[in-house]
Amino acid sequence: MMVRNIEATTRGIVEMVCDSEHLTACLGQPVTATRIRIKPGSSVAVAASGASDAAWLRFLWPRAHRKGLGILGWARTHGLRVHQQELGNGILLQWGGLDTDPALAPYLWQVIRGAAGGGTGEVLLKHNPLRRVVLRCGGVVVRTTAAPQTPGPDFDAFLGDHLPVPLRLDDGSDPHTSIRCFVAGSDLLTDPDPSTAGAVGALLARLHACGDALPLGIAEELRRRCDDPAASMLANAGIIRELDERLAKRIRRLAPLIPDSLGPTVLCHGDASPDQVLHDPSSGELWLTDFDRACWGAAADDLGSYLTAVDEETGDRLVEGYRCAGGMAGPDALRAGIARRLARRVGEPLRSAHPEWRRQIAEHLDRLEEVLSCLP
Repeated sequence: MMVRNIEATTRGIVEMVCDSEHLTACLGQPVTATRIRIKPGSSVAVAASGASDAAWLRFLWPRAHRKGLGILGWARTHGLRVHQQELGNGILLQWGGLDTDPALAPYLWQVIRGAAGGGTGEVLLKHNPLRRVVLRCGGVVVRTTAAPQTPGPDFDAFLGDHLPVPLRLDDGSDPHTSIRCFVAGSDLLTDPDPSTAGAVGALLARLHACGDALPLGIAEELRRRCDDPAASMLANAGIIRELDERLAKRIRRLAPLIPDSLGPTVLCHGDASPDQVLHDPSSGELWLTDFDRACWGAAADDLGSYLTAVDEETGDRLVEGYRCAGGMAGPDALRAGIARRLARRVGEPLRSAHPEWRRQIAEHLDRLEEVLSCLP
């Protein structure tokens, strides 16, 4: 370990994490942060790439040192290794392989060494430290989460009856893990194809139209999933305040201006975006995926969510496809949906540990202000 007496503040740790050269010097091997979770004055958790033995890192302040004992004991019991080092100024750094992620380890360990992966050949698709990991294991995709996955397999079966979605293969007996069939191709964020936009719009219209057929228990659960973008902005401001008070102040000023959702409520994806649509170019097939945030809300929220991630021409094709398939969403509702999505994502550049997160958040807020200025 090469770094000592680092600045023992949330800002000091985050600045180091977002600087790959500084983080590499700290760990003593090449490493880049890909995701970050911040609890000011308590911990900073990081998903990492590039290091041979560090899929995750965690910086702990003295008040959180006790948290580190649990994963050390668990790892020893299962013949695994978690490393740790005092950095000075009371900061404890822990790191380890993916199968020792402090919150996911008890569930993920079974997956990696179980029937899904057999202990070999896993391909990491996504990792949100202490929250979620998605692996491709041969012909299946395994999603493991720290929180139970709800509503569960009955909801997946319902979706499969109404929409093209990857087939779920497990019975839901482990609420922290789901296994789905791997489908060919890639998502539309990784491999954009504007010609699919109309078909994606039609898929969203089908999703929004099928909610009335939901079993009562699932429908009630989804209706309880309330989402307040303004509250989300204020939560982000509370974290960013520790790093950049000027940005936090700007976020707090805009939060009360976020519009209420407009239009009739329907079954929504909750995170509609190009990376949630899988596409096989050879067959032209499309699948909707990742319904972790499915909820009962305004159709314009789903459409606005997607529109923030594509160019104007692709967005126009999406809306046209949606309307041709029977969906309804007026211009004011769409602008409100865009504003609400931008509000939810205001902290994303920081969560992604982007070195230029300040500039990106400022540009994000510029865009949000522009959309708000166009609302009635």
